[in-house]
Amino acid sequence: NPREVVIIVFQDGLSTETMAIALEESGLSDRAWEGAQALPTLGELIEAKTNLIITAEHGGPPPNWYHHAWDLIQDTPYSFSSADEMNCDRHRGTENSPLFLVNHWLGTPLPTETGAMEVNATNTLYDRAKTCEEERNQRITILAVDFYNHGDLFSVVNTLNGIN
Repeated sequence: NPREVVIIVFQDGLSTETMAIALEESGLSDRAWEGAQALPTLGELIEAKTNLIITAEHGGPPPNWYHHAWDLIQDTPYSFSSADEMNCDRHRGTENSPLFLVNHWLGTPLPTETGAMEVNATNTLYDRAKTCEEERNQRITILAVDFYNHGDLFSVVNTLNGIN
């Protein structure tokens, strides 16, 4: 969809060369944001037709479109066995990283559909999102859940974005 921004965080399982070849073969290389300066707004990325942001957990440039994830993203921890354990502490990135990722799932040790139904419920998900925005003094850019089809992710995101 040309009116959406896609952010990919690779786990560095493939070489940068393999990633570059795959991007070229996919026909998306012209859509990759090269990021020579500060991160543009979503509208600016869409208008410039560079609405694909590619990052890696450990790697980074070169090439210019291959960004180190934690230069752009700050996130929360992601290993919780109950909703009561969830917090908003910074896990990776710095407080100056412009994108804010809230990891929101239970891992016991792997996520389950039953756990998703619990933590993706409106009150649990919305309350944590608002708490994290307040504690970190930053709007959430990425709200990551497992089993997005269980619970109320889309209604919570719409509420956070002021959409009724």
